[in-house]
Parts: sequence; C-alpha cells; structure tokens
Amino acid sequence: MQGVRRRDDVTWDVVDGRLTLYQLSSGELFELSGTGRLVWDICDNQSADSISSTLSELYPDQPPTQIAEDVAAYLQALEQAGLILVVDSGTEADIGRRDAQRWR
Repeated sequence: MQGVRRRDDVTWDVVDGRLTLYQLSSGELFELSGTGRLVWDICDNQSADSISSTLSELYPDQPPTQIAEDVAAYLQALEQAGLILVVDSGTEADIGRRDAQRWR
C-alpha cells in the first residue's frame, strides 16, 4: 500500500479563509478550500484508503466508492503539481496514521 507525504518544499498558510500553498521549487501558488483543504489537512503520512475512510465518515451521504475515486484523482493532481509525494507503506506513511484520529 502507498502513503502520502507533503513535500518539504511546499509551505502553506490560511489567507482570507483559503489555504494557500506555495511550491518553492516552481514558485507556483495554489489555493485550496472545502474538501480539498480537508484532504490537505489530513493527507500527510496517510494512505489514500485512510483519507477516503475519514471522508466517508464525514460525508455519510456520499457513496464510499465515489469518495475513494475522487480522493485518488485529487491525490494524483496534487502529486502532479509537485505538492505531495507518494511513498511505499511501511516507511514514512505509517508514522502519522494515529494523527488522523483527531479529524474524526
């Protein structure tokens, strides 16, 4: 299983209620809000399955399979933008799994 890590060369801050990310290497700015912001908040050191499970608990009216598909697509977009890394489970991805409990 693979996990997600935020890249070390990304900084972020909340500006006017929106999460603003700055990718230091590329100089690009990104804004996240709503569920995108929530995914960013909980993604570090988590697996896509864990993120999907958390969102399924928060949005019980949404089909879990749809949430899982959306999370996978969103994580892929974050990875392509250079904001996260996908790592093999059993390494850094397992470190913060307990931290996700605070979001539930």
